[in-house]
Amino acid sequence: MNTTDIIKNLSKKLGITQKQTREILKETIESFKNVLVKGDQFFIREVGSFRVRARAGRKSFNAFIRRWMMIPPRVNVNFRPALKLRNLAKEKLPNE
Repeated sequence: MNTTDIIKNLSKKLGITQKQTREILKETIESFKNVLVKGDQFFIREVGSFRVRARAGRKSFNAFIRRWMMIPPRVNVNFRPALKLRNLAKEKLPNE
């Protein structure tokens, strides 16, 4: 499912135009981005939580070139699914 599919489904369910739905989705995603850029976290009930984590730089050995290298620090966006979503995914996916 991509953005266009989401917009089509939402516009049908809400009874509004796809243009209006696209604008609503755009603003929603923009507000999520703004929260994460500030370094805050947010939680969407029944979906999960999003937060920004800073990873420290570290020293690592590259076996291919046989040298130590510095891996620079970086920032990652972390998603942790809600328990309800995890359980739903377990039910829907085939057992391995």
